[in-house]
Amino acid sequence: MKVIGNQVAPRFEAPKEGERDLGAFAFSRRNEIQTDFDREGVVLFRGFKKLDASQFAEFARLFCEDLEFEYGDLENEETEAGVYRSTVYPETLPIHLHNEAACSPTVPLMLFFHCEQPPRKGGATRIVDSRRLLGALTEEERSRFEGMQARYIRNHYPHLDSSWQAIYGTGDPREAERRCLESGMEFDWVERDVLQTRFDRSIVSKHPGSGESVLTHQLFLFSPALLDRETHDALSARFDEDQ
Repeated sequence: MKVIGNQVAPRFEAPKEGERDLGAFAFSRRNEIQTDFDREGVVLFRGFKKLDASQFAEFARLFCEDLEFEYGDLENEETEAGVYRSTVYPETLPIHLHNEAACSPTVPLMLFFHCEQPPRKGGATRIVDSRRLLGALTEEERSRFEGMQARYIRNHYPHLDSSWQAIYGTGDPREAERRCLESGMEFDWVERDVLQTRFDRSIVSKHPGSGESVLTHQLFLFSPALLDRETHDALSARFDEDQ
């Protein structure tokens, strides 16, 4: 697992003998792990015993006490709040690089991934340090992005995108509207039971902990130009550009 340049993520291997419990291991070396994470932005653990949802949440809370992050885009693990199943997406298509939840008003400061079932082939999780990516741009490019905002428009069509009921955890349209207003999002009902939301976010932002400038966007996920041709043509035939 690599980031910008030739830097390799800090990696912790399970001991060949003795303790292979990730929670116990992480607790004993928590300060070292946190220091590596703050510096590199990513830490990899290999060879430890498989975790269930509760054990995974317990491990995550060693570094992030508050896992109560409402995120209707993913299926919540029924046995543990704050733990989600991976994105439902065709295996043959890539998920483009993005900052998690950057299209919404609230973004997570940390993400934890657990491989429950190794892939038959490929399956590597691509990770980019947004600080280093910003630093790798030319001064002209950085200056351009620093003054730019992205507008994210989502149309919650049933069976196509995540429903507004799942996103906001309610079947009451008035409650969904209240949540939009509370979070600073614009909204309209563009069709019966189809909620459109609009949210503006600066592409370059300051990390609330370190104060470093970071790229924060989901441009590659929202751009029609990056859809595969078959999907692009099918959606273009059904929807106008602003939909």
